[in-house]
Amino acid sequence: MTFKVDSIADMSEVASVISSKLNSSPIVLLNGAMGSGKTTLVTLLMEQVDPSVEVSSPTYSIVQVYETPQGPYYHFDLYRLAGPEELLDFGFDEYLDSGQPCLIEWPEIAEALLPDKGVMKVDISLKNGHRSVSIN
Repeated sequence: MTFKVDSIADMSEVASVISSKLNSSPIVLLNGAMGSGKTTLVTLLMEQVDPSVEVSSPTYSIVQVYETPQGPYYHFDLYRLAGPEELLDFGFDEYLDSGQPCLIEWPEIAEALLPDKGVMKVDISLKNGHRSVSIN
């Protein structure tokens, strides 16, 4: 499923689709270049889940936990990690096994730790000033 995204309203629609699939695919891999809209997409998703949640990029903390009435949502930014062993050092596998939504920016480093089921891949591309989002 691919979306043409030209506005925040369009990106909010993508967030709705992702939200509707979280029960069967709670692990969301957010792929895209720097500045493509990964954190914006997480912000819009969390606004739909619980508007009182304040989203911030986990670039320096690696993980942000957003407490919601449905339980915690985990937002990861793995950009600064040097290798998969650093993921194990902070219990990344336990977050994945929790059954709670895990929204993962820069997921490439975690590929070996990801389960075979329950994973949704979101690719955000920006070409010639136009953004598209694919959900698999």
